[in-house]
Amino acid sequence: MKKAEALAAQRDAVLGGRYPALQAKLQELMTWRRQIAQKTLAGPGPEGPQAHQKLLAEWTARKERLEEELVKQIPEMNLEQKLRAADRQAVASALHLNAALVEFVHFDIFDFKAVPARGESRWKPAHYLAFVLLAEKPDSVQTIDLGEAEPIERMIAGFRASITVGDRNLRPVEVFLPANINDGSKLRRMLFDSLLPALGGCTQLFLAPDGDLTRLPFEALPVGAGRRLIDDYQLSYLGVGRDVLRFGIETPVSWLLTSSVLLKQVFLVDLGCFLFSSGNRSTTQK
Repeated sequence: MKKAEALAAQRDAVLGGRYPALQAKLQELMTWRRQIAQKTLAGPGPEGPQAHQKLLAEWTARKERLEEELVKQIPEMNLEQKLRAADRQAVASALHLNAALVEFVHFDIFDFKAVPARGESRWKPAHYLAFVLLAEKPDSVQTIDLGEAEPIERMIAGFRASITVGDRNLRPVEVFLPANINDGSKLRRMLFDSLLPALGGCTQLFLAPDGDLTRLPFEALPVGAGRRLIDDYQLSYLGVGRDVLRFGIETPVSWLLTSSVLLKQVFLVDLGCFLFSSGNRSTTQK
């Protein structure tokens, strides 16, 4: 919650700098948002549940009216509303032909069947998951389990160390991996080759990495014969999959960074609701 508030404040500060005449209204909007969030978390007070809900409804209505007023004057806020309302259909339509979006997720696994009394841990090793969405195919989203996070992250550290030798500005990394893993070949097989069936031959890829994958230069992964992924694929990086909806819109970089973080979970929830509905569980691969 505090992180989200900090990001929202940073975003509003960026907008205030770009639209100084609207700084007062942006500050008022931020105050309403904070006040509503704090009141919601605090719950009903002496006024009782009904009065509590009525007060929240009144505050929310004021906030929404102010947002509607600002949206007409600030294009970026209009874009944010479109991003929040967008779903996989909108994202798939925004992708160019022969393009695909790959959204990576680092997640912890909870075993509901584990019995702590028997010494069984409910928390299992974290994994990386990839969502693959093709242009104009919103109902063909696929998920691929890329495996446990810890060995992948160790290999990323080793690969980065192998391609950044001599860079004194980087922190030294202690690596316990054999050279044939550090060259990136195994990383490519685990993180990229496993996506190939779902990519359907697409060569323009938009990657939205998560966790330590944000530190991996995918284009530098070797494919053999002295070639690397960049020789065969056009790779672009996004903060969140919905950022493809920004194509063709002039937006400050600072705004992109803050709003991308705020929207990432929203996009993944939409994908998750689709993927794990009764009719789409078969799309998950290992």
